[in-house]
Amino acid sequence: MIAFNTKGRDRGFSLLEVILVLVIAAVLGVMLYQFFGAAFTQSTAPVLRLQKTHELRRAMEAMTAAYESSDKSLAALNTLQAEIDNGTYAAAGGQVVVENAFVVIDPTVANEPAVLKVTIADNESGEGLTVLFTSQ
Repeated sequence: MIAFNTKGRDRGFSLLEVILVLVIAAVLGVMLYQFFGAAFTQSTAPVLRLQKTHELRRAMEAMTAAYESSDKSLAALNTLQAEIDNGTYAAAGGQVVVENAFVVIDPTVANEPAVLKVTIADNESGEGLTVLFTSQ
């Protein structure tokens, strides 16, 4: 029987095994980067959208608070409309007033209360918020 000397072969990995492990690790790394890359880069989008929505809500709350402190008459609605047109409630966050006009809900009703429709939107995200103010 022929005996082989195996003492020198059991001490480590061959160069081929090391290169194969590095290639597999590189392929798995590229796959993980492609899979998770978009999720990591776009993970801030919901937070930014929430901040823009909060700024819109804060601007609309300022308008609503001003109207709630008035006597809620037609004159108060006209004053609110003029203040909105003059930029009194303009916020620094890039909001614009899309609509600021009186609307008729039901034209068949006589002596219908006046309704002021105010819509503000964010320039960047396109998010919008609409509120109807009514006279009493």
